[in-house]
Amino acid sequence: IEDKYSQFSESVAGLRNLLGSPRYEALSHCILVISTQPGEGKTITSTSLAISYAQAGRKTLHVDFDLRRPRLARIWGLQIGNDRSLSHVLQGASSEIPDFAALVNHTTVPGLDVIASALPEGISPATIFGSAVIGDFFEWARANYDHIIVDSPPYGVVGDVVSLSVMVDSVIIMCCPDRTHFKPIQYCSRSLT
Repeated sequence: IEDKYSQFSESVAGLRNLLGSPRYEALSHCILVISTQPGEGKTITSTSLAISYAQAGRKTLHVDFDLRRPRLARIWGLQIGNDRSLSHVLQGASSEIPDFAALVNHTTVPGLDVIASALPEGISPATIFGSAVIGDFFEWARANYDHIIVDSPPYGVVGDVVSLSVMVDSVIIMCCPDRTHFKPIQYCSRSLT
């Protein structure tokens, strides 16, 4: 946020520009950022990409769908109760569509909003991902934001990513040099395709 000309900021801006090019523009409204294992940089990448879109003047929503290890509240310094946690609102959704706008947290970056999660209580995140309210959430987000950047759990750990991948326009698979193995990336890419 503070050093817009650092090598890292320039790299993220380059990724944003690539996604905004005519070739990929139709695929960049809603982006899911995943990895094959924890610690490969998906959260910092999704956060940086969301910041970059907002700094370019686009109304951007950053969403924490890593319901097993939610981290966006900590990253953005948010204090959220169960009534402002995406996981809890999805968990408690009945036949009525929740007020998703009430979950929005404004950040210090103009144009960037965050929806954070806390650990779900008494229910498996897999059960939440199997509910129809997930589709309602994405419909609401698409209607209200230029770009939606979704931070997800790792692909190789749980099946939540498959449920999310059909709701978004594209998926970015994060890889970490000297840590990520080729076969899990290959398997992930083939499975999602």
